[in-house]
Amino acid sequence: MSARLIGCPKSGNNWLKFMLNKYYKNEDVNEINPYTSKYKWTHDGSAIYYGRRESKTKSFFEEKNKKKYRGDRIILLIRDPRDVIVSLYHHMINRKSKDFKFGNLSNFIRDDVCGFNRILFFYDLWKKSLDDPKEIMIVSYEDLKNNGIKTLSKIISFIDKPADEERVKRIYEKSEFSKMKELERNGKISGLRKSKQNEDAMIVRKGKIGGYVDYMNEDDIEYCNNLMKEIKPIYNSYF
Repeated sequence: MSARLIGCPKSGNNWLKFMLNKYYKNEDVNEINPYTSKYKWTHDGSAIYYGRRESKTKSFFEEKNKKKYRGDRIILLIRDPRDVIVSLYHHMINRKSKDFKFGNLSNFIRDDVCGFNRILFFYDLWKKSLDDPKEIMIVSYEDLKNNGIKTLSKIISFIDKPADEERVKRIYEKSEFSKMKELERNGKISGLRKSKQNEDAMIVRKGKIGGYVDYMNEDDIEYCNNLMKEIKPIYNSYF
């Protein structure tokens, strides 16, 4: 068996791929691109594009369901969208600054196409389409952080067969945030270009749960919370 991993940008995709590649390929490999037949990965159109591909950024909102995944086994990775938007903002201004046109975080959050609404549209559409795939497993970034070994074991068991618990434990420990951060800083993660020394420019940036409060002002938080209430069932654990 195999599965398709789907996650909005900055939801922990690279971290999970890093661990899965260690499990299915080699414990000592430091690689984020999926080169194993056990899983495929996609942002499912939720990434932000500029230039010749900018039309894809806007056409994302035209999708009505997920029937294209009929017959697929899906692992849907979610994260508190308030943390996602902050991390995405830093990614855009530090790694795609040439084309980035937003002056500050508050403006970015409120943009109808690229901002907070984009993340919520992605999650809301999936919430309405849970019956479209053959099988689906919803995994939160927060569970990977707080109960990581157990959560990673469940993911692996969903993909293929019961996980080797000892192997999972070793891999999770090797994939600890500080260790991945050091690997990225030294350009030793295949699939990631070496980032600037600026912490906010790194893919492995902070990884803090609830870290959005350090960057958003009160109006930003209220704005996001009000939008989240419209699709609250998928975000119960975030209130």
